[in-house]
Amino acid sequence: MQEKLRILIADDDKNLREGLRTVLDAEGHYVDIAGYGEEALELAGQAVYDLYILDLRMPGLDGVETFEKLCSFDNTIPSILITGQPDEEVIARSVTVGILGYLEKPFKMETLLSLIDKVWQEKKRRLGE
Repeated sequence: MQEKLRILIADDDKNLREGLRTVLDAEGHYVDIAGYGEEALELAGQAVYDLYILDLRMPGLDGVETFEKLCSFDNTIPSILITGQPDEEVIARSVTVGILGYLEKPFKMETLLSLIDKVWQEKKRRLGE
C-alpha cells in the first residue's frame, strides 16, 4: 500500500493516540505520536509532516500553543484540534492561527478520516497526481 500522509499526533491520552495510530496506519498513513506538546516539537524538528493532530488540553503547551510553535518549522502544514473540554475562546483563537478543523471528543472516526482525506487530496493535487 502506498504511504499517504506523514501525520504527527500529540495527545496526553495514551489510549487515544495509540488507537488513532493503529487506525491511521491501517489507512496507509505514516504516524508518529507524542504525549505532549514539547515532545511533538522535538519530533517535528526531526521529520517533515503533512498533518498535525493535536489535543487542545495537554500538560505544558496546549494544542494551539504547540501548533503556533510547529508553524516555525513550516506554517503551511494543516492541523486538526481534538478536545474533550471545548473552550469557545480557544477554538476561536485556533481558527485565527490556521487550524484546519476541530473535533470534540468523543468524535466519530469517519469525521476525522474525512478531514484527513481532504489533506490527502490536497497533497495529491499539489504533486500533480
